[in-house]
This record gives sequence, structure tokens and C-alpha cells, in this order.
Amino acid sequence: MPRSIQQLKHREISLANHSCAQVIEAARRLEKMPGVSAQAVPEQCRLAVHYWVDEYMLADLELALACSGFQLDDSSQAKAQRGEILHDEEAEREQLDIPLRPSCKSCGVFARRFASRKDDLGSLPFLQ
Repeated sequence: MPRSIQQLKHREISLANHSCAQVIEAARRLEKMPGVSAQAVPEQCRLAVHYWVDEYMLADLELALACSGFQLDDSSQAKAQRGEILHDEEAEREQLDIPLRPSCKSCGVFARRFASRKDDLGSLPFLQ
């Protein structure tokens, strides 16, 4: 099935108080992932990322950074936005009939730490 331009996602990942060099290194790490484009915005401790939702979810990219030792923004606003994006991307992948990859199950550990509210966790499909 051909891709739709709506499947190309443009998101931001906020890091928690990293130096400019660390934000640039985080962008380099994501750039190594096939099909991912990332640009550092060091003055705001953010990364602009672009990816196809049929290949990745934002949670996959954030998990890759967290596993590499980069601390994500843990503010309430960031958590709420992260949860909303996760929900939207899961729904979109389900609509496209994209099966949940086994690697996504590890996102459950990630979601427990970064979900906006504990009662949101029960609705996440990979925690079942």
C-alpha cells in the first residue's frame, strides 16, 4: 500500500536540561535510525524529528534516547503531550492495520514512567 503524506510525522522531543553538545549528540543518535530525520534545537533542549508512523512511533524514538542515557523532559505538560501523541499514533497504526511489533512491548516500561496519569496506563494496548 502506498504511503500517505499524513503518515509522515513532524514532532519535537524535549530533553531535560542537557547541554548543547548533548542535544546535538541525541540528534545524531536518532539520525542513525533508518527513516528518521532529526535536527537539534540546543537553545531549547529540543529535537525536531521526522519519521513515518508505519515504521516508528514517537515512543520508539524517545525510548531509544532514554536507553542511551538521555533524560526526557518530565514536566506535566510534556507527559500529557506524550500520552496524547502515543494514543493518536496507536490509533493511526491500528487503522492502517499495522501490527504491533514485539519491540513496542518494551514501550510499556517507558509508558509507565512517562504517562501523564496512572489511569491512562490501562488503556495502552501494549500493557495488556
